[in-house]
Amino acid sequence: EGISLLNDSPEKDVLEQILVSSISLARIAMYGSSTDILYHVVGRGAQDMNVWQLFKEKYDIFYKFKTKFKGKLIGNTNTKINFNNSDYADFIDKNLDQNIDVIYTDFPYTDQVPYLERNQLFRIWLEEFYDKIKYSLTKEMLDKEIVLTNAPIRKNKGSLDTYYSDIDNMFSHFYKAVKEDGLVIFTMKLGKAKYFKTFIEIINLAR
Repeated sequence: EGISLLNDSPEKDVLEQILVSSISLARIAMYGSSTDILYHVVGRGAQDMNVWQLFKEKYDIFYKFKTKFKGKLIGNTNTKINFNNSDYADFIDKNLDQNIDVIYTDFPYTDQVPYLERNQLFRIWLEEFYDKIKYSLTKEMLDKEIVLTNAPIRKNKGSLDTYYSDIDNMFSHFYKAVKEDGLVIFTMKLGKAKYFKTFIEIINLAR
């Protein structure tokens, strides 16, 4: 409530973002799945953490960063950085003239990490602080996500065949957009034996 009373400003945005990221870390929930545990880097012995303490730590880190690099430029005055809020396919469809040097991404895992569903931890606060319509979760987002999930409302994302088809389409997009000598780099972590089988299939699709 205190943050919401502030006038709109970059500082208010920062405080809201710090709060949102603190809340999502405050509760460590174990759903009985080893894959869920695999991707939640649990600090301090898996205990619930104090939201205020997390908020303070994150604020101190941000303040230290801003103080240290105050007035510094990233790159040079000719550097141009564009942020695009879209799924990869829509972005690449606008860049099909093979002008991309490198694509680096965390790989779209099967049922290890349902990114979009976990993203809800942040989305509900974006809706609260900013715009309910702009930041609402849409059916289009759910349909475009590359994931294998057993969520009842996402039956079109419930089989490995569908997942492999999405991966195949992804590589097809990459091939059209990346330069002849460009690179596609993935960070991967395989938790169980069944994921190694998937990994082999991914390599075949890439070839």
